[in-house]
Amino acid sequence: MIPDVKKYSNNKPENAELIIGADVGGTNTNICVAYEKKGKPEILFSFHYKTQTISTIVYPLKEIIRYTEMKYNKKPVKACIAGAGHVNKEKGYCKLTNAEWDLDVKEIKKHTPLKEVMLINDFEAIGYGVNLLTKKEIKTLKKGKEKEGAKTVIGPGTGLGKAILVKSKSKNIYKPIPSEGGHTSFPAQDMEELELLESTRQELKDTPDFEDFLSGKGIVRMYEYLIINKKYPDTKPRQEISVSTKKEMLIAKYYDKDSACSDTFKWFTKLMARCARNYALETVSTGGVYLAGGIIINNKDHFNKAIFEKEFTDNRKMKKMLKDIPVYMILNYDISLKGACLAIIKEK
Repeated sequence: MIPDVKKYSNNKPENAELIIGADVGGTNTNICVAYEKKGKPEILFSFHYKTQTISTIVYPLKEIIRYTEMKYNKKPVKACIAGAGHVNKEKGYCKLTNAEWDLDVKEIKKHTPLKEVMLINDFEAIGYGVNLLTKKEIKTLKKGKEKEGAKTVIGPGTGLGKAILVKSKSKNIYKPIPSEGGHTSFPAQDMEELELLESTRQELKDTPDFEDFLSGKGIVRMYEYLIINKKYPDTKPRQEISVSTKKEMLIAKYYDKDSACSDTFKWFTKLMARCARNYALETVSTGGVYLAGGIIINNKDHFNKAIFEKEFTDNRKMKKMLKDIPVYMILNYDISLKGACLAIIKEK
């Protein structure tokens, strides 16, 4: 297996300790090698795999360690691996939510030269990464007045991830607290949403959660509901989408050319705002809300700001607080790798 290699820096960290940062999601597995520079990670290069084509993290780790040793004549012995699933830190174990394999610290140490392995949730990694964001790496979706207080990160992708960030004075960063809030039950607000909820309940034979709508599969699910329940013209995009195995990508591609695709993203925007609002209220995120992940990056121009702000601030008692909370979109896809490396630096 030949991984996709991405180069970041030509620096030669002769006297620096090399570290590994990894992000294992339901679709992509990304692994980087970095070193500490002025308290921050400097990524040298990264390997990229499709999660469904591998059955363990061990082989990619051994491969990147071998490559590093050939290139720099030394190998990393510390790693932070972020997994899309619940992490049992005491046991050093993560069952990945949308993959058929898992992460096990004991297995990794047994089969690799790594001496220290830190295991965190994938949105913990993004949370650490928020500390490293530059102005060029974010886009404001909703203006506000950032104040002292918690921050939150939410990200739709293969699933739906969340994390809470609280200020750590001792470490001088916002430190993430993991969450499985993406699996909270979906609250329907009108008859159309109730019908969507019921059709999804029948499809899943179980109670739908936010992740069932705010994810790649969720975009397709909402589009297909609209096609079945509303009268849309039989367009070329609709015909192309109907036979495609990559429906989510085509719905996004034709969002401003096909009314069904456009309505899907309006609905997605509204539900994204509702999810963000609920989480902001639960955590009092006066420091801001950050939307992350591939769906956000690839569709950053598809979000109707008026729809988002109206839904985000739609609360009878907390409207003033919600109006003051800024909402940002993270545009750097590698923020999870940077965050995983920062976790090693700050928690060592």
